[in-house]
Amino acid sequence: MRREYEVVEHLGFEGLHVLLVSMDTRLPHLHRELELGWILQGSVELHTRLGSRLLQRGDLYLAGPMEVHSFGGQGGLILSCQISPKLFGTFVPGWERAFPPAAGPINDGGPRCTLTQYCMLRLALAYFDRAADRGLCCFHLTTELLYHVSRLVASEETAAAEPVRRAKLERLISVLDRIDENYTQKLLLGDIAAAENVSMPYLSHAFKEAFGMSFQEYLCRRRFEHACRLIAQTDRSVLDIALSSGFSDAKYLNRAFRRRYGCTPKEFRGMGPAGQTGAVRPTVDAQYLFPRQQALQALRPLLAEFEPRRAELGMLALD
Repeated sequence: MRREYEVVEHLGFEGLHVLLVSMDTRLPHLHRELELGWILQGSVELHTRLGSRLLQRGDLYLAGPMEVHSFGGQGGLILSCQISPKLFGTFVPGWERAFPPAAGPINDGGPRCTLTQYCMLRLALAYFDRAADRGLCCFHLTTELLYHVSRLVASEETAAAEPVRRAKLERLISVLDRIDENYTQKLLLGDIAAAENVSMPYLSHAFKEAFGMSFQEYLCRRRFEHACRLIAQTDRSVLDIALSSGFSDAKYLNRAFRRRYGCTPKEFRGMGPAGQTGAVRPTVDAQYLFPRQQALQALRPLLAEFEPRRAELGMLALD
């Protein structure tokens, strides 16, 4: 699997991923983990099956397991925690059912929201650090974080997703995995349908219903995203990049750049990196994942913002 957002170079623990990502756009996707995000800078648009919401600095969002969501807008810096339902399944079976199944913003501007952000920041710093007690500290803080989020969003347990719907989404995760593994090669929906033991019309309808676009459109955008990254980060020729991204020739890639950005791939390459994050703008799936040391440097100064309220937050944490 080659999903840059879910799997990064500083892989941590099975069942827990913490990411600091500068993001402009993110194609519709879903995963088995519960995802909690905090907008640290800028703004992003969160798109879900319930609609679209603009998230700005300080906002929190929650995406339940198996919930399709995507991002767009002007771009922002996001701290994201992805927690597998299997992580605490032995101790608290079905804990993920305590959270709303749909994705959306969850902050209410109150002290519980601030406490959740504070806990999330401490978890991220422990995750990116290499201290000897890192594992135990992350486990403790993840437990605390889930407790605070459950208090923030749920007054009573939310019903689990319907078995039929969950089975369909599990199959779509498998389809996305196949796309991510093979999008640079010839890839047909019929071949994927056969591998998944379903009919092509069924899979085509299910894909369009879940992601709001056809399989072919998603595949082209995935290839274009890959080409944009290579154009911006390498000096390889446009023809070489087009072919290695799954396009049949360089003319198609040139037309795609003209249609979307009004420039050629070479002109796009000349734009260079944007901002201090190193994120290249614009791309189809524009995001920059901070490596460990850079993430620590970006996050440590944020602790000072919580210092005046440490005593208050400590008392609230015991509530």
